[in-house]
Amino acid sequence: VLTVVDCLNFFSSEMSTSTAQSQINCADVVLLNKADLVVPDQVERICDELLRAKPGTRIVTSDRGKVPIYSLFDINSPAEYSEDFEPLIARRDRCGADPKSHSQISKHLEDDGFNSFSFTSARPLNMKRFRIEFLKQLPPNVYRAKGLLWFHSYPMRFIFQWAGKRFNMEQDAWPAGEKRSNQLVVIGREICRNRLLRSLESCLASEEEPVAGDFQVLARPESPPSDL
Repeated sequence: VLTVVDCLNFFSSEMSTSTAQSQINCADVVLLNKADLVVPDQVERICDELLRAKPGTRIVTSDRGKVPIYSLFDINSPAEYSEDFEPLIARRDRCGADPKSHSQISKHLEDDGFNSFSFTSARPLNMKRFRIEFLKQLPPNVYRAKGLLWFHSYPMRFIFQWAGKRFNMEQDAWPAGEKRSNQLVVIGREICRNRLLRSLESCLASEEEPVAGDFQVLARPESPPSDL
């Protein structure tokens, strides 16, 4: 079992929830992500806390989730690593999933106040309004958001990722024949779904929208909201 821990937010109140604690307690390997964004002393404190909670846990540090796959498993070198996962997939399909497991996980999340919602639209978004009226106004209890976004006057679609207080957007070609639309999922703790949906709807563009400006103002990878 692999659990990913955000070094920047390890000492936040969310880490005291039963969901966070159970994921750490079940982990065989803990991946400390964003270790490059905190001082070495904080990484050491996090390791001490994790080992106190579960002695013997293997801890691996990473930058933006980049870590050699062989360092997570019982493999000595890249030469011994095989990318053939078909036997594992076949075994999973034979065993099937335990429906009780999913319901138990969902109950843990609900008990801790975690919730989510999705947004879809067949109309494009206005880039400037999305930047100012949605991204810059996101409350701190929104932890994760991701999706495919369609902006007025931009020929490419955008792959959007929001994690904690950081975001990334990358342009990508629309698949041939695919109908353009917006698809976004937002995850947080006790988030106000209706307010955020209204905010997104206010960002939708009209046919009279002017041509958008330079995307680079918005799309600096991993820019914090204060720099939007």
